[in-house]
This record gives sequence, C-alpha cells and structure tokens, in this order.
Amino acid sequence: MTPTHPIRFGVFTGVAQTTWPDLLEVWRRADEMGFDTGWVPDHFYAGYGDPTGPCYEAGTVLAAVAACTSRIGVGPLVLSNTFRHPAVLANMAASLDHVAAGRFTLGLGAGWLQAEHDGYGLPFGTTRERIERLDEALTVIRRLHSEPRASFTGRFYRLEDALCEPKPLGGRRLPILIGGGGERLTLRVVAKHADEWNGEVGPSAFARKLGVLREHCRAVGRNPDDIRVSVVLRSEAQAEAMWEAMVRMHNPNLLAERRRLEGEGVSAAELEARLRAWVWESLLPVDESRAIDRLHEYVAVGVTHFIVAARPPYDLAGLERFLTRVAARVRR
Repeated sequence: MTPTHPIRFGVFTGVAQTTWPDLLEVWRRADEMGFDTGWVPDHFYAGYGDPTGPCYEAGTVLAAVAACTSRIGVGPLVLSNTFRHPAVLANMAASLDHVAAGRFTLGLGAGWLQAEHDGYGLPFGTTRERIERLDEALTVIRRLHSEPRASFTGRFYRLEDALCEPKPLGGRRLPILIGGGGERLTLRVVAKHADEWNGEVGPSAFARKLGVLREHCRAVGRNPDDIRVSVVLRSEAQAEAMWEAMVRMHNPNLLAERRRLEGEGVSAAELEARLRAWVWESLLPVDESRAIDRLHEYVAVGVTHFIVAARPPYDLAGLERFLTRVAARVRR
C-alpha cells in the first residue's frame, strides 16, 4: 500500500514518576532532535510504578512544553472526555493552539480508568454511554471552534448562544486525534470526527480494524484516506508494564479483545497466550534491522505515524539512535 500521508515520528513521554526538570528536558531534546510530534497521557493516578507517586496534569504540562519548544507538534494522547466539559476542552484547546503557535492537536478519548472516576466522584457510566458522550462532545467542540456563538441541545451537553474566543490560531480547523480501538462504536466516532486515529495494536490487528474503519467511513460519507493512522510503540519492559497495568486496571481495549477471542471458542490457556501476543505485537524490537522491518509492516497496512513511548529515567541517547538509525531509514 502506498502511504497517503507523510511518514512521521513522535515521542510519548510519561508524566508520572518523574520531576518537572527531567520532563521538560526530554521535550526540549526531542524538539532539537527533530521528532515531528510529542505527546503526554491524561491521568491523575500514576499508571506504572508506585501508584502514590507524582503524576503531572496533562493540560498544564502541554502549555509549558509548547511555550518552551519551537517546532515539535504537541498534544495529549489522549485527554479523557469524562474529566472536563467539552466547552472547557474547546477553550483549553484553542488557547493551547495559540501557545503552541499552531502546533497543537487535540487528542481525545472516551475515558476508561474507573479508579480515577471513583476517587474523584466523577460519573463513569457504561462503555456505550462514554463513547456516546465522546461523540456528542466532539460535535460541541467543533461548533465552538467554528461558530461565532454556538447553540446545541443533546443528551449529555447543552450550549446556548455560547462563546469560545479565541478560536484556534488563524481560525484553522484544529486537528483531532481519537484514541481507542472498539470496532462497533469507537471506530464509528473516528469515522465521523477524527483527523487521526491512534491504536496500540500490531500490524495484523490494524489491518482488520482499518477494514472496519473503512466501512464506518462509507456509512457516514467520509473518505477513509483523510484519516491519518498512528501507533504507539513500546520496548519489551514497557510492554510488560503495560500488560500488568491493563490487567490490573481492567483496560476496555483488553476486555474487548478478550470478548472477541472468547467468541472464537478458544481455551483458557490459549486465550491468555493470544491476549499477551496481542499486546506484544506493538513491541518495538531492540535490533535496528528488525525494528525497521516492523515499521515497514505497519506502513504496508496504512500506519504512517509512529510514536515511541518513553518513560523515566528517559533514555535520550536511545531516542536519538531510533530517530537517526531507524526512523531515517523508514522515511526513505
């Protein structure tokens, strides 16, 4: 498959178990190295390491790193729609776009970590309700960014002659990235609203899900080639930590994949093995030639944006090696 978008490379920095000087330094260095994009997660509880450890707030971090960098694209991967009213998100995103001089992408998802919602007394709801809220929230955000005064009446949100000023820089259509992999509901929201879809699966799973996304695009009258596709790539240690966190925190993507495999009637032992293989499929091999081959497998199915996960202590030399030895080859 010939890529319909330029190949890009990003870095996904954790915001937990670190200090602000170290976090700012990895962003400054990523900007200098030539990464195209940089991303942070949106959580109030640390998802790895000591659960009582520090975890910085995503919007605050993004404003600070946007002001301290000059060329790298900035965005959340992804904000939880359940944490903030979409009018707050719309104003926040437009302000961030000005701070970033037009380098901001709004990454948004339905929300999934119930422990945070329970701890703060935030409504959680069912998976379907959260995805329907996300769908409605994206409509609200687009209206606030494009209309002088916006009115909207939905099931979850309401606007009445509402203002959002300033609009995104220069009145541009702010890029929206949606994270999540649910094939029946989430990918339909992607088809309706997203400029980019981010998944965390291997090439074979992407091939299947992109087929589903194309069907949703046809149903809503959208050209699927308009949607860039990105993946987060992790080291073996990060994949192991991710697996443990997904199991401990009842990650909905893992639960959905479990239900899909259970529908195939596989044994308990095979189910566990195939779920682990599903998580490990997005592993970035240490060997450079194997890493290049893996990225080419992704490109072949339509993925053009590769985001490398980085957790403290940040391996800046490793990030630079990836960019100069692996990314440079794949770009060519």
